[in-house]
Amino acid sequence: MTAALHRPGDRGRCAGSVAVLAWLLSVSVMPAAAAPPAGPGEPQAPTAAPPPVSPFSPYRANYLVIGAENSPMTGNTTSKFQLSLKYDTGANWYFVYTQRSYWDINRESSPIIDHNIEPGLFYFWKPGAEIAGRWGVTGTRAGFVHESNGKDDVNSRAWNRAYVEPLFRWREFIFEPRAWVIVSKDEQNRDIADYYGYVDIVFGVETGTRQRLTLTGRQGLKHGSLQFDLSLPAQSLFTASRMRPNFYAQLWTGYGETLLYYNVRTTALRIGIEFHP
Repeated sequence: MTAALHRPGDRGRCAGSVAVLAWLLSVSVMPAAAAPPAGPGEPQAPTAAPPPVSPFSPYRANYLVIGAENSPMTGNTTSKFQLSLKYDTGANWYFVYTQRSYWDINRESSPIIDHNIEPGLFYFWKPGAEIAGRWGVTGTRAGFVHESNGKDDVNSRAWNRAYVEPLFRWREFIFEPRAWVIVSKDEQNRDIADYYGYVDIVFGVETGTRQRLTLTGRQGLKHGSLQFDLSLPAQSLFTASRMRPNFYAQLWTGYGETLLYYNVRTTALRIGIEFHP
């Protein structure tokens, strides 16, 4: 067997095969890499078109989290899911859609506690380099948003707002206040301003590697709420993936986590995953 593996004829055939394979590779690659430019009057070689850019992109955070909730409604483990997208019209106007859903997963059949949907429209103003450099303003959104839970009768909740939201960034620090006026509201949530107020503010830090910690505060006329978000990229596990998941943790305390129970205080700590491009 050893002698058969080292016969001179076999070496020659192997060397010849390698030479033929190398020649085929050079023929298939070299013309594309070293093709001379077309001369005067000659047709130009077609160039590859750039990949199309989708008008859809993430808007708010997209995540799925699960954890313990302390509230009069459940007092059990609950799950929260958010999907948020925006559509670029190409003229600085954006259509947006955000949906948050809540499940009481500790009960039989894991019933949904509430769906909150927020379709909207906003105009995005981007300042010049001088204003952005001096004041740290990366842009301002001004628009209109509808929020409701799709229920009827006594469980119906809905309101409409016009808002303005400047976006500030100083190095790794984030500051995003949003102020609104209430255009209309359901009779079932006529006192919603007592719990949601007219402004919320986001403070945060985001590192160069996209590790992100934010605090969102909202103060109503009588009550308020706080939400802490921690997002850590999982790049070491998904280096070749375009849509990379983040390890995500969220702590909520206060009023108004769900629109159905906007006037009930809850506390919840949940962990899960978040996605962004």
